[in-house]
Amino acid sequence: MAKCEICNEFNEDHVDNEGDDSLYESEQYNPNLYFYWHGDIEEDYDMGEHECVCVRCFNGLDLQGKIKWKRNKERY
Repeated sequence: MAKCEICNEFNEDHVDNEGDDSLYESEQYNPNLYFYWHGDIEEDYDMGEHECVCVRCFNGLDLQGKIKWKRNKERY
C-alpha cells in the first residue's frame, strides 16, 4: 500500500488495495509520487519508526537528520 505515514498522500497502489475508486477524487491522491519503504530488500537507509513515506517527507526527514544512511562496504 503506497500511503505516506506523515502527510497521508497516496498513489494508485493505495487505491487498488482499498478497492475504493472514489479515492481518486481525494486531495491526497497523487499518482506521480514516489515512496520509500522498509521492506524485504536491504535498503541503504533506515527510516526509524516509519514504514512508508513519500519522497517529499523522506527528504524532510533526511534534512532533519532522521534518516540513518548505511555505508556500503563494497565501495572503494
